[in-house]
Amino acid sequence: MKKTLLIVLAIILGMAALSNTVDAQQMRGTEISASVSQQIKVTGRVTDSNGDGIPGVNIRIKGSTVGTVTDADGNFTIYCNVGDILVFTFIGYKPLEIVVRGGSIEGVLVPDTQSIDEIF
Repeated sequence: MKKTLLIVLAIILGMAALSNTVDAQQMRGTEISASVSQQIKVTGRVTDSNGDGIPGVNIRIKGSTVGTVTDADGNFTIYCNVGDILVFTFIGYKPLEIVVRGGSIEGVLVPDTQSIDEIF
């Protein structure tokens, strides 16, 4: 009886050890993938061709719903990954797409004269 109980106990403990090993391997894989896609803080300013900041410009990460809006001086902050594409849109201006390469972006929006002419 004692021998059977010891065998069962050894099997259970062995299975628990195997389970913990698998969990540790899965955790290591998770940590690696998390560090690869770590987000950075990107700050910047959106201006017109005269260098004046544009308030209220919509900025979003292409292919997602994550975004922000420029403040009264045209400044913004967004968290994204290097390589993401930021899409800048504002009524009366052509959309602008910028690939994130670092933590600072300066965008200049160009008036969309065609869409303005269509209104009048």
